[in-house]
Amino acid sequence: MTDGLAVNIPRIAITTGQLDAMECVFEKMGIAHAEFGNPGPTGAATPRVHLYRGGPSAPGSGARIDDNTPHDGTIYGDLARLQNYDMLVADCEGGGWDDNFNQRTANGAKVREYVNRGGRMFASHLSFSWLHANGTQSYAAGTAIDTGFGPAATWEEDAITNINTGTGGVSVGRPNASPRIANFRDWMVREGVVGATAPFNFMIDEPRSQTTGLGSASEEFVHRTETLIVQQFSFNTPYGAPSGNACGRVAYSGFHVVTGNASNAVFPAHCTGNLSSQEKVLLYMLFDLGACVGVDLAPPLCTPVTCAAVGASCGPAPDGCGKLLDCGPCGTPPK
Repeated sequence: MTDGLAVNIPRIAITTGQLDAMECVFEKMGIAHAEFGNPGPTGAATPRVHLYRGGPSAPGSGARIDDNTPHDGTIYGDLARLQNYDMLVADCEGGGWDDNFNQRTANGAKVREYVNRGGRMFASHLSFSWLHANGTQSYAAGTAIDTGFGPAATWEEDAITNINTGTGGVSVGRPNASPRIANFRDWMVREGVVGATAPFNFMIDEPRSQTTGLGSASEEFVHRTETLIVQQFSFNTPYGAPSGNACGRVAYSGFHVVTGNASNAVFPAHCTGNLSSQEKVLLYMLFDLGACVGVDLAPPLCTPVTCAAVGASCGPAPDGCGKLLDCGPCGTPPK
């Protein structure tokens, strides 16, 4: 938040899990550790990224800041707290995943209302339980906040936990390919995850998607080349609304960020190394999740500033449009 003018990190709630660690993607992308913290009594604490422990309340649940980190029932059961956040990220909870089905029964309508009013939600692997059978009502303008997730996808209800490797393919040309699939492919090429020419494939650790099919308004990004099972997709909310009436977004990923058990980890000790190729894929999905939703507008024109305008007499300087100015040499270094 101190990186310059107009910096505004979205307010993000992460419900951590035993078998995934999306919080580490946020840490590795460079968000300062001071921006991660406990949510406080109402979810309004100063840090921009708040952690809630996923899974059962007994020892064995997901990562925490400290012993004061609340469990995720605190947020899922409180619509007002949910609405404090721009984005909700639900890790795979491993052995505690079936607890989410119980929570969905009690709190699924709150989650639906949150995203149907413009919230953003990312669900990893077994957190599909927030999406599966969570409402069947079709979109209607007068009851938009009640629109269900049911039409977005069909699901395998038994937990898939035994698939350890696979080949992922960028879903160029597939029937449900996202309108932004070319942008995603270019990201994958630029980041070195896939080659510059087709097929745009990459290796996936733990490709465990529960998805068995997509609805007509769902947008596919990644599938397994061996089985054609969708690994990553998103949909705008309310589901099936005309583009001008959509305001939220949900994204699902069937593969984990971190392999192994992240149970009882203390943030950020379990976030090691640089972004892996698999984490770069999910980083794109997070950027896409937070992007504008609705009618695609042409980007506004940007007029670069001058070196004089930013007070730079030499060296590189930001031009105000995402590039750098060359303000000339800075003289001969002293001997």
